[in-house]
Amino acid sequence: MAASTAPLPSKERLVAGNGLPLGQSTTIAGGPGHAAGLSSSLASEGLRQPGSVAWLPDGSVIVSDTENHVIRKIKDGKSSILAGASLSYKRDGGGLPIGGLLDGQGELAFLNRPSGIAVDGKGQVYIADSGNHAIRKIDQAGRVNTIAGNGRIGLKDGKAQDALFHEPQDVAVTEDGILYVADTLNHVIRRISPDGEVTTIGSPSTRAVQVRAGVIALAGDYKNGSLAEAQFNEPAGLALDGKGNLYVSDSGNQAIRYIDFGKGTVSTAAGSVPSSDGYAKDALYADPGYLDGAADAARFNSPRGLAWSVEDGLLIADSHNHAVRQLKDERVTTMVGGTRGYADGIESEVRFNAPADIGVASDSGELFIADQRNGAVRAWSSYKTPDAWQPGRGITAAYGDQVAQLGDLAVMKQGQTVVPVRTLGTLLGARLSYDAKNKEMTLTLGEDVITLQAGDPYMTRDQAGKEVSRAATEVEPYIANGQMMAPLRAVAELMGKDVQWNASTKLVIIRDLAERETKPGNVSFSTSNFTPRRMQVVEITGSAKLRYGGYAQVDAYKGMMLGEDDEIVTGSGTGGAKLRILDTEDVITLGNDTTLVVEQLRKIGISNVTRLNLEAGQAYYDVTDLARSTDRFDVRTGYADNSVQGTHFIITVNPLTGMTNVVTASGKISSSLVPTGTEGSLLPSGPVMISPTQQISLGGSQEGRPPVQFIDIEDLMGNASPGIIAQIIKNKNDIDRENEEFLEKKRQELQSGQSGTGTQDLIMKSPDDLAKVADNLNNLIGNIAKEALDKKKASQEEIDKLMKEASPDSGKIFDPGQVKDLDKQAGLDPALEQARLEALKRKQEEIQKKQDQQQDQLDQLQEKLGDMLAKIEQHKKQQDEANRKAQEEMKKKAEERLIQSLSAEEQARFLQGRKEAEQEKGARQPTPVSPGGGSGSGGSVSPPVTGPPVTEPPVTEPPVTEPPTTEPPGTDPFVTVIYSDDMSSELSARPDNYFGSIHFETKGLADDMEVQVRVTLTRDGIPVVGLPVRHGEQTVESNAEGSFTLQSVDGTGFKLSEVASPDIPLEFYADLLEPGSYTEKIELLEIKEGQWTVLGEGVRSIQVNLFSQFEFIGEGPFPAALDMYWGFYSKAYGLSEDTRVGYELTILDDHGQPVSLGVLGFRMKPHEPGTVPTEGYEIATPDREGVYRVNAGLTAGDMDLGGNGSDILFRWQQAHVGTYTLRIQLVDINSDISVPIGDPLEWIIEVIPTS
Repeated sequence: MAASTAPLPSKERLVAGNGLPLGQSTTIAGGPGHAAGLSSSLASEGLRQPGSVAWLPDGSVIVSDTENHVIRKIKDGKSSILAGASLSYKRDGGGLPIGGLLDGQGELAFLNRPSGIAVDGKGQVYIADSGNHAIRKIDQAGRVNTIAGNGRIGLKDGKAQDALFHEPQDVAVTEDGILYVADTLNHVIRRISPDGEVTTIGSPSTRAVQVRAGVIALAGDYKNGSLAEAQFNEPAGLALDGKGNLYVSDSGNQAIRYIDFGKGTVSTAAGSVPSSDGYAKDALYADPGYLDGAADAARFNSPRGLAWSVEDGLLIADSHNHAVRQLKDERVTTMVGGTRGYADGIESEVRFNAPADIGVASDSGELFIADQRNGAVRAWSSYKTPDAWQPGRGITAAYGDQVAQLGDLAVMKQGQTVVPVRTLGTLLGARLSYDAKNKEMTLTLGEDVITLQAGDPYMTRDQAGKEVSRAATEVEPYIANGQMMAPLRAVAELMGKDVQWNASTKLVIIRDLAERETKPGNVSFSTSNFTPRRMQVVEITGSAKLRYGGYAQVDAYKGMMLGEDDEIVTGSGTGGAKLRILDTEDVITLGNDTTLVVEQLRKIGISNVTRLNLEAGQAYYDVTDLARSTDRFDVRTGYADNSVQGTHFIITVNPLTGMTNVVTASGKISSSLVPTGTEGSLLPSGPVMISPTQQISLGGSQEGRPPVQFIDIEDLMGNASPGIIAQIIKNKNDIDRENEEFLEKKRQELQSGQSGTGTQDLIMKSPDDLAKVADNLNNLIGNIAKEALDKKKASQEEIDKLMKEASPDSGKIFDPGQVKDLDKQAGLDPALEQARLEALKRKQEEIQKKQDQQQDQLDQLQEKLGDMLAKIEQHKKQQDEANRKAQEEMKKKAEERLIQSLSAEEQARFLQGRKEAEQEKGARQPTPVSPGGGSGSGGSVSPPVTGPPVTEPPVTEPPVTEPPTTEPPGTDPFVTVIYSDDMSSELSARPDNYFGSIHFETKGLADDMEVQVRVTLTRDGIPVVGLPVRHGEQTVESNAEGSFTLQSVDGTGFKLSEVASPDIPLEFYADLLEPGSYTEKIELLEIKEGQWTVLGEGVRSIQVNLFSQFEFIGEGPFPAALDMYWGFYSKAYGLSEDTRVGYELTILDDHGQPVSLGVLGFRMKPHEPGTVPTEGYEIATPDREGVYRVNAGLTAGDMDLGGNGSDILFRWQQAHVGTYTLRIQLVDINSDISVPIGDPLEWIIEVIPTS
């Protein structure tokens, strides 16, 4: 977002084989593994959603630490605060810093969610202070001044002190002192002249959308043209080019706009151009995408910060594509990133999470990226060739600062560069030895021993005398002129190196990988094939706000949906919300002052992937048991990644300390520390399993594996909101049932001589141990209810009601006196208890130290500012109330315009929806959510208003009259079939794939009319005959015409009112096992005197595709030093019996890159339950892409894939410790090219150190 005031020098960048420029990233500040919230001098101190970066000529980097409300300066590993006192001030109810508006010396001034920053030629810093709706400046003396805006929301031009803005996100400054502002929620660009006159570029949007029936949100628009008529949708980033013209990241339109001041026009520089169908109905934003190529065909997903240089053209922080993109010569390319995550390394390894801005160093071309959701600042440096390299001297290999002139030594064979192994080994620093008798050469580098033998296509890598991986090469090593020759790339990659070839310079570039076992490959962009999923708000207490991937916040109501990159923030006090994921029925209950971001919510193949980011507060999760499922459910909390196996657990995040507390009521959670890219980072010591009645605290200064401890009911209930407590008690039956299943499994393990391990599970080595743990599990909910009473989180009456709801047949009144106390020693290893207590003591001391430090800073601030702090707080309500009224007035005007544009029927629906929304909101207890804030906004604190009173500009629109609320005039009868959102038009051939959920929308028909519903199915034009269809408790079959009739419970027809209710839809299920193109016709029929008359119909097409199904066989985690046996139970539908089939297995590391580790054997056999055999395995080797291709020449009929199925089993030997994803794909091998059948399965396994 920081604007360049002068052209930057041009520098050449070398490009990798995957199209990305060669380079390396490092983290220079923050990272997800650090607490964000203290005014520390360490650059490794966490940042809270940094929104912008700017480079200074002295080599330092300025960062807007947005949700900490400060501006930081990073240099030489140190961090200092240039401006903002919030980290020294008190916190809000959720423990987050509080922003404000106060001018003064840097460390005493207050900011509120500072976002974009720009630096002028004098070193003065300009800030888009978004939460204060103002533009601020840090002058050369370090003083903060407000140069435009006054904390009030509005759109008003004129003198700077009178001008009004609405959440400006960026600024750019020219050499002659003109400021441009991205006035984001006013959807315009503002210009501030050197003499302080504010004017507007663009036409304010009048568009409004319904985010729920009767609930509107103000939205931007899209139009090119003159400076006066152009329209934007949440402009978020600005950059000046060498001509003094302005690029704008039009984030809501997923486009890059260009303002040519000489021509006086606004045009689209990249992304979709304006069109009549640019927005879906009631959509706030244009549809996102990810596509490189010609500028007008390129696609973006919420582009934000921009930077321009002569060398690179325009650089774009493509936030929700997690990439840095480049626009140059009318083409868009990806420079780095493209996959959500957090990783440093070379270009193929780098992962971002919502990058917000880019800064460029004018001396070196180095890039600085504000990696917002990772809370980090990342540096990206282009690859620099060694000084010793001399171009034009033939093929040369470079590694680090060393080069090897290969010249005539290099030979091209089958497209591969073959070189003397000794030359390559010397370059890489390996120790070499040669066995002339066996024509075998070894290269020793650290623990690795690479072995090559002339004439053998297989090269091996050993550690401690054991083979850990092997690679096959098409060009076998051979002896020539007394030297061992081998393909350079194959040898270097087996040694864990990345190899790139630059044809124009004939330079072979060899680099180390950040992850030793990562094999380089193409970047996996965010838009790989997947199906979006949705979660729904089902309950709200108090207040809550939603963000749909952009900047605008809308009030949350029941029934509203969330998808990927959406965010929900609950209010303080009794605020809370309950969310349900539609397809899996997983339920998340949020406490007050909680921020939850949906990072991934998608279906990949047959697997449902859910990844949530709990940024602050507390959430209770009721998740489907995933112990034997291909689904994945993860919760990220800064310090920790929590991988869910099921099913009832609570996670709390303390914003001050960054500590994450995970408590399990039933099922299991696997928690791992998140590694960071800076000094002092926390390294993961492997996942920790948390069993029922256990908890773990992650974060702080701990070393090694954090200890699992017994559940602290008192602490849990002290932090839990009433909504979370109620939901836990309501789920008592489910929790008790799942815990009984857990206990039964442990009983069986005891009978077979097994027991818990101590660090990974509850210890139950005897029936007495088991009885103690069972007692705890049986009394867990009772103790939670008892503590809730003691903490006054619920009354006796409320507890009784919840208990009755959980167990309606018990008839018992809850008596806290009858609840047995929990045994805090049950299931814990006494030998580990002392270590746990010591660790707990250290944590408590650390928390107390941070709290003391915070109090000291507050005392010092109080001493310096005196009664000014009290005055700031006194004016908080004044500003909040003024902005609330301003927003209500804007919504009211927009609502009036929207109503006028609706038909009479639409008006009636809108007014009914508005009435229901008002009733819902009125029934809640009001709790504040900070206006315009986001995650961690913590509310707004405003100073006294010292300027003249603000008067709103006159309303020039014609008066609007409220439309009549009476029923619109009658119309001709009509019938519309309303399909449920989850009725897919593309199905996989498998049982229960065909599902219908419908109701009818009608007008002009009597509610008591007798009707019938008929469904007709054809496949490729031929009726589907004899198809069993389940409807309610009945099963009917399709007739010779392919038709079947839906009937009421008594086997007769329906009243029209019974099929017209969206709350009680008609549902039916069937198995469509034959692939093909189906046509479905649904008709509403009137029954009158035994005759049927068609009242209306709906027709849709359904595509049924081949389907393969897998179930994982095996029990993890797997010890690294032992042979591992696992596999997949495989079935498929829609295949002919004579189809020859095989399997493709890929083992991926945690960056999604293929790896070849250890020795892999395979075996195929008919499916049968039971133990996995340990004999009869054939060795499998990967191809050049890291894929193991396995087949035994069998057909689908031989393997009975459509019947009982088949087992494909693997034995993995000598694997490394780590987290791996197994991707298995069924393929048709009838032709020379294998063709995928259905979707692959991805299964995650943990390989742990051998105890």
